[in-house]
Amino acid sequence: MPPRDATTTCVFVPDEILIERGCEDTTMARRCRARAPHVPVTVIDDRRALAGGDFAAAKRRLVLARRRGAVLEHCPAGTRGLACCNYLVLTFASNCPMDCRYCFLQEYLAGNAPLTAYVEPETALAEVAELLDRHPERQFRIGSG
Repeated sequence: MPPRDATTTCVFVPDEILIERGCEDTTMARRCRARAPHVPVTVIDDRRALAGGDFAAAKRRLVLARRRGAVLEHCPAGTRGLACCNYLVLTFASNCPMDCRYCFLQEYLAGNAPLTAYVEPETALAEVAELLDRHPERQFRIGSG
């Protein structure tokens, strides 16, 4: 592999794409299949059934699914006894394909390693737009975590 510099782009190419049933014809699923035609695609019933198994192999998978629950949530650090900065987390995906030895997520995600991309980003953006429209007088801190 040639040496990398600051201009090199790293692209995640999964070993397998798993698409949750009902998401097969979404724009994101079509784009993933088109951009990685050599990657095997499997339709699964429920991504939660993937928990456990070989951690390293799981990190080489891409799961496409609908987000269960709210897409825009208050930061989990805002718990009782801590000062809350009102940061809102917008979740487009979960987990990470990287394998950084120092990262606490290696242990935290051990039972749920596959990178999961949520197939309806327009729903997330609509949720943000609705919040902003409801409160035009406020400023919000919104990020990806």
